[in-house]
Amino acid sequence: MLNELHQLSATLASHNIKQQKWHHQYKPLPGGACYRIWFGDDDAVADVELMSKDLVKVCRKFGNNQGDISRIQHCTVVPRHIG
Repeated sequence: MLNELHQLSATLASHNIKQQKWHHQYKPLPGGACYRIWFGDDDAVADVELMSKDLVKVCRKFGNNQGDISRIQHCTVVPRHIG
């Protein structure tokens, strides 16, 4: 999938097609440690891993940056059956 996304990016650039900016409610991830939570087929937590700093730079969260204790409410959940 990454190869296809790279090819799409190159095609868009070669045809001078500008990409839209991020939606205003998608915010950069906060500084410090960020974790990715993987869910299994039974919807239970299967794994938790520390995200690399490079991955954190390109990911976004959906939320309002209230800075409360429960940061899990700010994460974007992608259905596991996509891709």
